[in-house]
Parts: sequence; structure tokens; C-alpha cells
Amino acid sequence: MLLPQITQDARLIGELYNFIYIFSILTFLLVEGLLVWSAVRYRRRLATDSPVQVHGNNLAELTWTVLPALLIAVIFVMTVNTMSQLTASGSLTNPISHVHAIGDREAQSRVERAQKVDLVVEVTGKQWFWAYDYTDYDGLGAFGLSTGVGEDLVVPAGKNIRLDMASDNVIHAWWVPAFGGMRYVNPGDRSYVWFNVPDTGKAQEFLGQCNVFCGKDHALMLSKVKVLPELEFRQWYSATAVARNLPPDFTKADPVRGKEILTGGVCASCHQIAGTKAQGKVAPRELTQFATYPTLAQLPASDPRAAINQENLYAWLKNPAGVKPGTAMPNNKLSNRDAVDLVAYLLTLK
Repeated sequence: MLLPQITQDARLIGELYNFIYIFSILTFLLVEGLLVWSAVRYRRRLATDSPVQVHGNNLAELTWTVLPALLIAVIFVMTVNTMSQLTASGSLTNPISHVHAIGDREAQSRVERAQKVDLVVEVTGKQWFWAYDYTDYDGLGAFGLSTGVGEDLVVPAGKNIRLDMASDNVIHAWWVPAFGGMRYVNPGDRSYVWFNVPDTGKAQEFLGQCNVFCGKDHALMLSKVKVLPELEFRQWYSATAVARNLPPDFTKADPVRGKEILTGGVCASCHQIAGTKAQGKVAPRELTQFATYPTLAQLPASDPRAAINQENLYAWLKNPAGVKPGTAMPNNKLSNRDAVDLVAYLLTLK
């Protein structure tokens, strides 16, 4: 394969792909060679020539039926053998579902027993970015990465990583070619990817792409993975966990940064603000004069959460469905700082 093969799974898939690719080229050359030879050998030389009428050839017909069938059988056996060697492949007596319905506890328990992992990251496919929630790493705490501006997935080198993936909108597909196979991420399902990137002693970066058309900004839905040496990853993880979990402090709010988050990220896909890059058409109201609106999220004025102020707006951004059940506004799992900066910017829109 032309693409780098970093993980064990990628190498196994690459070896199978290379065999099939080379074999396909040889088959093409054989078939086309016979075709050209037949056209030259049996071409019409004189206007009065008539070809010999042949009504069948048992040997030829058996050959071009049995031989391709045998070749396909060989490829099938090699494919099954490769699949059996992939990470967490399971067995006939202990099948591991790499995609299963959310809530299928038996399938999930099999996944958790399939391989000892050092880090689990919960991945949510959104329109149009991947949101990452780190459940914990060696007692350093949990936090989420999700502002819709394309954060990297950061993982340690030489460690077993598992991604627990789901979609809260349409079908996506996680695919980083250097790590091996693609995995569909369907609404209502839980999908899994396992990988272990060898430690080279320095930071490594890999790029992937959502491999299923998922809407107008599909081309922007990249999968960027940064792999750090263990010590460097621990430093990053500890600092990020602290920063993402700081309590809200409106005295340090940065409306300029809030504008960058809103207009440069996923928010702009739905919301519209005149004179900015945010030109979405999904949300029911423009945000150009948001701070002058009578209520938040079109809640009834009698609702104490309806007043547009720092506290109510912060609560809305952190958990829209908690403020207004049934709302179409997704929970983008904003960090406390991101939510505070967005509040500061939104309150300037008058």
C-alpha cells in the first residue's frame, strides 16, 4: 500500500491488500494478453474469409469457471485468516461485536473483555467533527474535547487504545488509514476501534477522514490523531484535565475567543450572525441581535430560566436538553472555559 502502515492491524490489512492487488494486475495482464493474442491470431485476413464456427469447448468452459472459483476461494480463506488476527477479533465461541446496538450489555461486556486497554476514549460523531471524551487515564481524571473546531485526538504511544464511538445525528465512518480498517459509526449503535501506535520517542501525527457522506460539510470532518511519548502525554493529559474542568469564572471571559469558537466551529453550521462566517440556516432565529431577545431558547417568559443572563445562558450551552427538553440543540460537551467565552460573546450581540 502507498499509505504508511503503523499498527499491527494496518500491516495485516496491507499485506492482504498487496497480495490481492498484485494478483489482480497479473490476472488483468493474462486476460488482456489472451484477448489481444486472440484478436491478432484469428483476425480476418481476406474479405472472403469466414471464421470457423465453434459451438462449445468443454475444457475451456470448465477452466474459466473452476479456476476463478478456486482463486476467489483462496482470497476468501486469506481474508478470514487476516480477520482472525486483527485486534479483538474474537472467535466462533466468543464473538466480539465491533458494532452493536447501544444498550446491548452482553455485547459490550464481550468488548470490554476482548483486550486489556490502557485508555478508553468515547467518540461522538457530530456534524461535522468528532467529539472526544476521555474517561480517565491512570487516575488523572476525566474531561471532554469538543468545541467543533477540529481538536486532535491525543493518545500515548505504545499503549492499547480503544475508541467507543457513537453518532448523535447521521451515519459517519472513522478511518485513519495508517491504523488499519474503517469502522461505521451509526446512530443507535456503539462502534469500536482498537489500536496501538509504536513509540518512536517523538510526537507523531496521523490524518484520517470521515469515509461516509454525512452532509454539506462532510469534507471538513477530519480525524486528526496526535501520538505522544508516555511522559509527554501524561503532562498534556494532566494539564488539559485541569484546564477543562476549571469552575466557570465570568470575570476572565474572553468574548473574542468566544466569537472564534462560534463562527469557526460547528455552531456556524446551524446559526447565523450577520457579517460573520456563521451563516447557518437551521436554527429558528438569527443571533445577530441575540442579547436583545425577550427570552432564551423561546422559553415562556414565566420560566425563571428564560431570562438572558450569564447563568442561564451558561446552563443552556452546557446542557440544552436539561433547560428545554426536546430541543434540537445538541449538547456539544463544551468545556467550562469555552462555555464562559461563548456566553461573553453572545451577550455582546445587540
